[in-house]
Amino acid sequence: MFSDKKFFAILRIVSDNIRKSFSWLFYSGLGIYTFVFFAALHQKNRILDIGIEYTCADVFTECLSKYYVYLFFLPLGLFIRQRIIGNSENIQLYLRYGKRSSIWKNNVLYSIIISFIYSFIIIVVIYISSLMLCRTAINWNTINSVYYMSCGDTNEQINFVEIILISFLYLYITMLSVNIVMQIAEVYSKVFGWLLVIVYIGLNMRGPLAFCRYNIDYLSYNNIWQFLLLQFIKIIVAVSAYFAGKIIIRKKDFYE
Repeated sequence: MFSDKKFFAILRIVSDNIRKSFSWLFYSGLGIYTFVFFAALHQKNRILDIGIEYTCADVFTECLSKYYVYLFFLPLGLFIRQRIIGNSENIQLYLRYGKRSSIWKNNVLYSIIISFIYSFIIIVVIYISSLMLCRTAINWNTINSVYYMSCGDTNEQINFVEIILISFLYLYITMLSVNIVMQIAEVYSKVFGWLLVIVYIGLNMRGPLAFCRYNIDYLSYNNIWQFLLLQFIKIIVAVSAYFAGKIIIRKKDFYE
């Protein structure tokens, strides 16, 4: 992808620009915390009204449902990535003397780093909110659980640590794959990029992707390997988009 010397040079510049944009990540984190806490509090009160215990695992599952991910977390993360890359004029000057494909590689590197940081922030925020709201980590092995109410069965295989890891993996892969595909569209127009994202959100909310184990819900944990396999498909899409972007960007000097 890069020579070692150029890779570390670009990585250093990317890191510097992300640090300069720290305020965006910080205030986004505060906004995410406020949103997650009150959303989880509302859900907890609703569940308690029917006499079922609400746990930390339920906070993760509810807050990473398709409604939260595709209507809030994903659009905000894409906007933050656009904002940070838009402020990276020094990288564009640095890359002006390199290959045109280096611009694409640089922005993909941005997506890899920003998606990781953003996903990590969300998982930490959900974890803190769950500890503040719930006394039990997980109770999916009992009939007095939201999992049993949703699936009609108990689950004694999954534990809370696995839920955290799966949640992070799901969120990171989703953010990264959509970021890279969106960047292909942005080669032509940022508006086109957002239109593509809106179509993707629609497919997940009401389209065919809404009815498979492609997104996190309680039923996803019934067959965790099927769920992880579907996440692997996103990785294939991201890798394919990366190589497609290398071809497309050769026809352009810089993003418009």
